[in-house]
Amino acid sequence: MQDDQASPKLSASNDELLLLAIRIVCLGFLGYWSLILIRPFLTIIVWSIIIAVALHPMFDWLSAKLYGHMVPVNLLDNVLRPLVAKGLSTPMPVILVGVSRLCME
Repeated sequence: MQDDQASPKLSASNDELLLLAIRIVCLGFLGYWSLILIRPFLTIIVWSIIIAVALHPMFDWLSAKLYGHMVPVNLLDNVLRPLVAKGLSTPMPVILVGVSRLCME
């Protein structure tokens, strides 16, 4: 068997390993920097997701009551969500439980 016909070895040179290490470090710095930039908005994002998931049954209920007409449902939804999110001077969990019970009936 000749050396030309031998299967190629799966080894990386030192330059390739150094380049890979530099890329991994740069990705780590980019991820850390992104987290620092997003950190002030994380609370808002989490509460937005919670409110959207909690009030989705209300959207489905309104859609069923209005026979699937999406324009009035979206208008009512856009009016009701801020009122519910603001709290209407009651604790948020009380409102969410009430809306969930109303939508389940």
